Amino acid sequence: MLQLLAVAKAQGKHLGRTQLNLNSLTKQQREDLKLTIIAWKSKELSGVYN
Repeated sequence: MLQLLAVAKAQGKHLGRTQLNLNSLTKQQREDLKLTIIAWKSKELSGVYN
């Protein structure tokens, strides 16, 4: 298994989760993300579940 990963990496293949491309989001998704980031920065949201 490790040999397969090493070969793929040597060939420059992307390993792991698909990268998020913000240009592929719909207008509504971008707006929702913008509002979520604003709420997170103002501490209305956190990454910790209470």
